[in-house]
Amino acid sequence: MLKVVGASWLQTRISTYILVAVALLGIGTIILGEFGLVEKDGTYSATVSWNHKGGYRIDFWGQGNDLTNVRLNAARAYYKTGIFESGWSIIEIETSSKYPDTVQAYAAGLLEGSLTWQIIHHHWYNTVNVVCEKWAYECQKLMRFLHENTIIVRERAEHLASTDPFWHMVRLFYVQLDGLEAGWKFAVRRSRQTVEMNKEHFLWLAMAADLPDLERTLNSSESYRDYIKGMIFLKSLSREGLDPLVAIGHTTAAP
Repeated sequence: MLKVVGASWLQTRISTYILVAVALLGIGTIILGEFGLVEKDGTYSATVSWNHKGGYRIDFWGQGNDLTNVRLNAARAYYKTGIFESGWSIIEIETSSKYPDTVQAYAAGLLEGSLTWQIIHHHWYNTVNVVCEKWAYECQKLMRFLHENTIIVRERAEHLASTDPFWHMVRLFYVQLDGLEAGWKFAVRRSRQTVEMNKEHFLWLAMAADLPDLERTLNSSESYRDYIKGMIFLKSLSREGLDPLVAIGHTTAAP
């Protein structure tokens, strides 16, 4: 037994008990740490909750979660990047029908924007930014058109959404886009980065496939038209004893 010089036997016993307790606590921490070690599987989870008073709240749960146990709330998402393995990243978003459509749409945008903020910025930088550096005048003209058009469409959607299913979906598109922008900006601040994107840039990325047609209407720049080209190839492949297989190949150059 440990004997402390100048201390009573009672004090000595107490000191011994404390040392034993600390040792056991350390051993327990090591054991629990080994069993509780979370494997970094590359799949990130996040959820969005909402209520009338507090509004939206996004929570990030990191990696290694049992996806079936991640609480749904207003929406939940699972995101895994495989850029260096397969060239693709995957995001799965689920919303709860217990919440209004607008809440579901905004929550889905929050999750997409916050979890994929780096990919969104890289995509913008490598496409929109590259084109607009070369054709600054055309981009400014197109941006003004999109800004003015968006104001009109949003007002019409707000007015008709309650009575017309089409305009209801149009409204949800813009609501989700607002959520995506808010989620992106939140993630940038959370990551302490200084990158920036304008509001119109998110709309630009969302409607990239339609921009060449808009450009042809607004401009007569042959060089810009030549830059934006794409091709889709369809072919029916016969298979013995089976239905034909339709093969689809495409090349694109998004602005």
